[in-house]
Amino acid sequence: MKKTAITTLMIMTGLTASGINASAAVPTVPGSTNNGAPSAEARPSMPCEPRMWHNRGQMGIRMNERLNLNQEQRNSFRELRRKFFDQSITERRDLMELRKELAEESFRRSPDQNKISTLADRIGREHTKLAKTQSRFFSELSSILTPEQLQTFMKMRENRFHGV
Repeated sequence: MKKTAITTLMIMTGLTASGINASAAVPTVPGSTNNGAPSAEARPSMPCEPRMWHNRGQMGIRMNERLNLNQEQRNSFRELRRKFFDQSITERRDLMELRKELAEESFRRSPDQNKISTLADRIGREHTKLAKTQSRFFSELSSILTPEQLQTFMKMRENRFHGV
């Protein structure tokens, strides 16, 4: 019982920390992804990240300005970001579905510990895929940016995750 309670607490903490609300389902709109963002086919040709559609691409414009990208770099960066975000959206969606399944199984009166273990292993593999995708993105990005631009990008990224 104690182990199940701890597992459930860990799952709920993980869901809360990742911004997933297990009780609210996002309706699927034709031509959109599960998070309400336009599907890859419906998007205009601009940098794409799920939340960017709420601020109409301003993040990509600000990033271009802060990094002082030339036109060739902007085009390469835009295409690289599109490729990365299109792929990571799918991986994040798969991860969210697995977390949902894990939470549902954990809340059952008699949870199947084998299923929980299998789902937890699959979640770990999905996290690994996402980390590898991100690593490839960073590697390709480093070939586009100058050393100074790369330093600026890394500072921007650090500030983003530390809330500065």
